[in-house]
Amino acid sequence: MSELTEIYYFSGTGNSFQLACDIADRLPNCAVIKMTEYNNEPVCADRVGVIFPVYMWGIPKYVSEFLKRLNIGKDKYIFAAATYGGSAGKALDIAQEILERRGLQLSAGFLVRMPDNYIIGYNAPSEKKQAKLFKAEKHKAEHIAQTVGYMKKPDIEKSRLVFDRIFAGVLYKKLNGVHDMDKGFTVNDKCTSCGKCVNVCPVGNIKLTDGKPQWTHRCELCLGCLQRCPARAIDYKNKTRNRKRYVNSVYKCSDGSK
Repeated sequence: MSELTEIYYFSGTGNSFQLACDIADRLPNCAVIKMTEYNNEPVCADRVGVIFPVYMWGIPKYVSEFLKRLNIGKDKYIFAAATYGGSAGKALDIAQEILERRGLQLSAGFLVRMPDNYIIGYNAPSEKKQAKLFKAEKHKAEHIAQTVGYMKKPDIEKSRLVFDRIFAGVLYKKLNGVHDMDKGFTVNDKCTSCGKCVNVCPVGNIKLTDGKPQWTHRCELCLGCLQRCPARAIDYKNKTRNRKRYVNSVYKCSDGSK
């Protein structure tokens, strides 16, 4: 298992980043790379991983575009892992279809349950439940690393929920207008103009104007800006004002972006 592995990740609040790191820690010669830092250069690694959260029962728009432009040979071992809180939808199916249209193969695909962080809809789970999920994630990361390390090609994991399999395609279409969904963000007087929202946005969608964040309509709705604002100054359509924020511990220790 001495070959080179590269793992590309997309993450707003840290769940997918944590999984990427936990897998990389169990593989030799493995690099973890922020997906937005990829510039279409040829990928020379023997194994290539793509790790991302489930959005609207599918995959983030940015991840979809990344898979379409990934410059990789057809002989490479490609694996994907989708982190999810509520429903896994058909995220891996979508990723697999994109690759197959390019003549590429998804050699392995994994679903990993993590703390649900869709604050627009509900509160984050309790710390007790989070701890239980993180413990299970460590075991799953070990399993993924073993599978990937030996380049095994198991069946792509799929959601066992009938709802996911039947309705995911319809629900995923809601993500078509995601870039303009940032019109729902609001900023209150608690804002200190610290600029953290600018730094943590994975797609560079935020700028400060007169000291206040402005969204530029390239949003992925990862909600990292809202969740990671130290002053709790950002909300979404007044739905999140009294809800508990969630940030994975790998991001809590960082003041910058990852």
